[in-house]
Amino acid sequence: MTGARPNPAAIWRLPLQGLWWLTPLLLLVTGCATPSAGEPGTGADIGRPVVQTASRMADVATTPLHDLNLVRDEIPEVLLTARAQPYAAPANPACEALALELATLDAALGPDLDAPVADAASASLISQGAAAAGDAAVQMVRASTESLIPLRDWVRRFSGAQQHSRDRADAMAAGSFRRAFLRGYAQALACPRGD
Repeated sequence: MTGARPNPAAIWRLPLQGLWWLTPLLLLVTGCATPSAGEPGTGADIGRPVVQTASRMADVATTPLHDLNLVRDEIPEVLLTARAQPYAAPANPACEALALELATLDAALGPDLDAPVADAASASLISQGAAAAGDAAVQMVRASTESLIPLRDWVRRFSGAQQHSRDRADAMAAGSFRRAFLRGYAQALACPRGD
């Protein structure tokens, strides 16, 4: 029994045929929803996941541009300095200067592991559900945008995007080491911790 063999070109088109409309639709839906974000647990926090999802969708939508190295996330100067000398003694060892440098590193890196966070239990169930749905939507759009460029790994390697990503990750690691070093330095000087 001989059957018709599927056309290989048609097989490659199938995954994208069903998803091409999904990316602009999700961007439109999440981009138009801009309610104000309030305090967790007050009911005014319902819009916060939507706003966060919209900004993450914009980042994900530019993935092909990042892959082609047409759009680059600049490395903050504080991280480049930390990368050059992560364990250098601070120029000004006063507690106020250390707190300022730590705040600059926190702004570039995000909160430290032991920074106080809002209690997840205080967020409403609607807010938690919206955040979970937003995460799923972002993952789905990320998967579809990453599949737009064939041979993505090679394109990233030849465009220089892979090296830039590696440089950014190295700078962030050095910034984390610098922050830990400065926290220890401040603790040795008995500086108050300013979380």
